Amino acid sequence: MKFLHVGHIPSPSGWHMREHAHRHDELLVMFRGVLRVKTYGATEALLRKGDVFYYPPGCAHEEFADA
Repeated sequence: MKFLHVGHIPSPSGWHMREHAHRHDELLVMFRGVLRVKTYGATEALLRKGDVFYYPPGCAHEEFADA
């Protein structure tokens, strides 16, 4: 396994990442806050501290930071 990027996204309340997709896997690990994600324009999940979420390659997804 090779990581392409490991980083921290400081996502203040109201932050939004428009729908996009990657050719690689993406793994979210929540350390704090609340993040709402939409996949393929429909399925929604609410992520909180301790949650892990996986996007497979080609999965269209959108992210919103909640208060």
